[in-house]
Amino acid sequence: MYDESDSCTELDLHSFKNIFMGIGTSIQFLSHFNPKLQGVSQYIIDSAQDLNQTAKISSLIGVINSHEVEVKKEIRNLCRMQKKNPYIKKILKILLKSKKNLNAVLQEVMQKGKVKKFTKQEIYNFFQNLLETINLTSKYKTVIAKDTDSLPQNFQKKTIIFHFESDSYYLPVEFIASLRDMVLNSRKYTAPGGTISVEFGSNQNDYLNVTVYDNGIGIPEEEIHKVPELYYRASNVRNIQSFGGGIGLTKAKGMCLRYEGDLLIESELNRFTQITLKIKNPIGFQNHEEL
Repeated sequence: MYDESDSCTELDLHSFKNIFMGIGTSIQFLSHFNPKLQGVSQYIIDSAQDLNQTAKISSLIGVINSHEVEVKKEIRNLCRMQKKNPYIKKILKILLKSKKNLNAVLQEVMQKGKVKKFTKQEIYNFFQNLLETINLTSKYKTVIAKDTDSLPQNFQKKTIIFHFESDSYYLPVEFIASLRDMVLNSRKYTAPGGTISVEFGSNQNDYLNVTVYDNGIGIPEEEIHKVPELYYRASNVRNIQSFGGGIGLTKAKGMCLRYEGDLLIESELNRFTQITLKIKNPIGFQNHEEL
């Protein structure tokens, strides 16, 4: 599946496609108020749907950058004309966050294979910023906390709790991306009032284990071994709309195998799912960099 002549795999292209579609759709919404934005939004959406080569990523990013000033100007005009419309400012926030996410994914691809030092606070902040973006458009909000925090149960919100056995970790850059996908999967399939826990093991062992546990809908037993397959979605979630399309677990398993580990899945239908990202402790790798 990996083409050595191309720095971007099919899975990386899928990640870019999702972000481009989000940006194009957001601008398309704004074009209902200002037709000047219609052309650029349609171009981005059409190009994203046909995104099958790495070269097109650079071209599409160039289009977005070249229209950024124009789009922001039109949005400011819309904000003045539509002061009572709460969706305008929300869409603006989503656009700015989407652009930030686009740059983040681009960095993930460019830095694939590199190992960096992350403090537990940096990891926590990464997920906090991510969930702030998601909460902008979610019906049910998500609260993020550390295991030392005291949180009352809230049946209208989902809660993600982080636990760290060490203060810092050497991690492959793509590890954080895979962990993000696992956490968002758990969030998606956990009902309001539910809890997701993210447990970082000790950084002193030969292998590093990071476990994501949720009390959500679970996976049918006979399908647990299938869910890491490319584009496979468990039968109990196929009617749930998803931009991911069944690639998150595939990417995570591939990442774990590259670092001499594995992806471990335990689940019981309608009770829980536990996914462990296991990799050889990256401290021993030679290509690490300090942040």
